[in-house]
Amino acid sequence: MLKSSVLIRTSRRGFSSVAQCQTILQIAPDATLSDIKRAYYCLAKQHHPDVRGSAEKFKEVQSAYEYLVRHHTEQATELDEFEREK
Repeated sequence: MLKSSVLIRTSRRGFSSVAQCQTILQIAPDATLSDIKRAYYCLAKQHHPDVRGSAEKFKEVQSAYEYLVRHHTEQATELDEFEREK
């Protein structure tokens, strides 16, 4: 059930590319999963509504993070499958 809510939230945000999410999280195109997580945690703390941040910006950061993690995981899975085919 969690995955479906994540997919709905991401699609509502309308991210059209990985580059757009990287811009939101302020990370480089070659960022590792660790870099993505670090950027997310930093921005989430900064924009969290409980610390007088913007709820809309927090949701945007959260959705970008979820999109990039999912993309990164899918790429790793595809690479593993490609390696097994060799």
